[in-house]
Amino acid sequence: MSIYDKLTTEELESHLSNFLISHWSVSSVNQFARNEKVFEMKYLYGMVQKMPVSSVVGRAYHTAIEYYFKKLKEGKTVGLADLEILAFNEIEETPANEWLLQKTTPTVESCIKEATKNAAIFLRHFYAERGIIEDEIQEIIDVENSGEAFLTVSGVDIPLPCKYRIDLIIKDKKGNIGIIDHKSKRNISSETDVILSSGVQAITYTLAAEKTRNIKVDYVLFIENKLSVNKDGSPQLIRFKMGMDENSRKLYELQLYEPLKRMIEAVNDPDYVYLVNPNDNFVSKPE
Repeated sequence: MSIYDKLTTEELESHLSNFLISHWSVSSVNQFARNEKVFEMKYLYGMVQKMPVSSVVGRAYHTAIEYYFKKLKEGKTVGLADLEILAFNEIEETPANEWLLQKTTPTVESCIKEATKNAAIFLRHFYAERGIIEDEIQEIIDVENSGEAFLTVSGVDIPLPCKYRIDLIIKDKKGNIGIIDHKSKRNISSETDVILSSGVQAITYTLAAEKTRNIKVDYVLFIENKLSVNKDGSPQLIRFKMGMDENSRKLYELQLYEPLKRMIEAVNDPDYVYLVNPNDNFVSKPE
């Protein structure tokens, strides 16, 4: 248990008043590490960043997959058409001022058309190959497990709660507990890239699940769904499994702790100067 779990409501309110944000998340830590100025814009000043087609598609894809596994937990199998309706509605309901217009999608209408086409492709791939996930499941423990919790990282009680949202928690047929995260990708990542770039997400979700669900996570499984069709007929859904043994946990916790520590220090200092990263490709340069 974190020392911050023991605070009374009044003590907690006083404690949190020392920080410029109320919680942290995987995305906020990664954003701070990537571009501090964008972190300041988004998390301190609440400036809404416009979303490219790929981000809207990813959100719509997750909405549909969430519904699929919630129904599967109830013993029901949802048809592809129902998943498409959910995804398409999510796309249609995206406000016009939230779309990031680009050269290939210069209007909101073209963004919606491209997003709808891509979402349909991702869902067809998922539906055709969903067995690579389902065949290993003995029990679905939770779908879209979300909330806030004070976590301990590398032996340090983090003074801000972590806000998390975990796609799927399962028990497989070997009795191991796994966290599954779905990703829609234009190009499949290499295994090395996943290990280096996804350690922060994997350990954060592991720590959050273990604390809030009272379980021991054995691995985190990233399922990447590739947009373009493989001409050789190879699978469109690729699995990347990250074991949560003792040594791996130490590495991933260090990967998380260092940027998280610097971010906490920054939001605890009202005079901190947030630096611009001009080479950041994850934000619109004009913004």
